[in-house]
Amino acid sequence: MSILILSILTIALLLTSSITGIVTDTGGNPYPYTTLIRRNVDIYGVLVYINTIISTKPSDSAVSIGVNIVIVLPLFVFGIFQYRRGTLMGRLLLASLFTYVAWIYLLGVMEICSMPCF
Repeated sequence: MSILILSILTIALLLTSSITGIVTDTGGNPYPYTTLIRRNVDIYGVLVYINTIISTKPSDSAVSIGVNIVIVLPLFVFGIFQYRRGTLMGRLLLASLFTYVAWIYLLGVMEICSMPCF
């Protein structure tokens, strides 16, 4: 039962994150932001920061947002149904999808923590 709750929570957060990424995209126009250490930096819509450590951040690209909505969310629903039926495929599918989500969003968190402006 806890796997199902975690799956539904992950679906909701992934959908929220993807829709937020689509709605708040500035189309490449920079906008100012004040960091935690009171430094003003410009944030861009295409690449999040001008001084990124990693060349492209997967969780912010339009392709990844499309992949999340078009591929990952339906696979989560399919994985939940297969898991409830008790199949090994459902367990493996949910495990791989949790790994994908953790990898994409932890990569973004680690990138932000390693930037010199924060």
